[in-house]
Amino acid sequence: MELSDLSGSPVASSTFSGRVFVLNFWATWCAPCVAELPSLKRLQDQTSDLDVAFALVTRESPDVVKKFVDARRLELPVYLLAGDPPECFQSRAIPATFILDRTGTITMRHFGAARWDDTSVVSFIRGLASTPP
Repeated sequence: MELSDLSGSPVASSTFSGRVFVLNFWATWCAPCVAELPSLKRLQDQTSDLDVAFALVTRESPDVVKKFVDARRLELPVYLLAGDPPECFQSRAIPATFILDRTGTITMRHFGAARWDDTSVVSFIRGLASTPP
């Protein structure tokens, strides 16, 4: 998957390797996507003591995304997607969220908005993070 940060610099896939990985496909114009952003941030905060990587990925233009991130003071890692994601992450729906374990295995798929800071999700991620790869 070819990702870049908001300044256009490529992001190496090794950034996420060996870590629990929360991957969220979203868009600035998607109301359910925007609605779940605060709970994703709270999930990030509640797992900050663990080796968990987060990536919010969009295909929108850098200018649109930068304005959105700045206006909302979004403190989650946002990346731009070039091309199509791998088949295992393809979906017609957004938001689409995937949680991967340390080995890169998809352990959860969710399509549509969710309360990511729910205690069951936090416990699930804590369990993944405490399991050796």
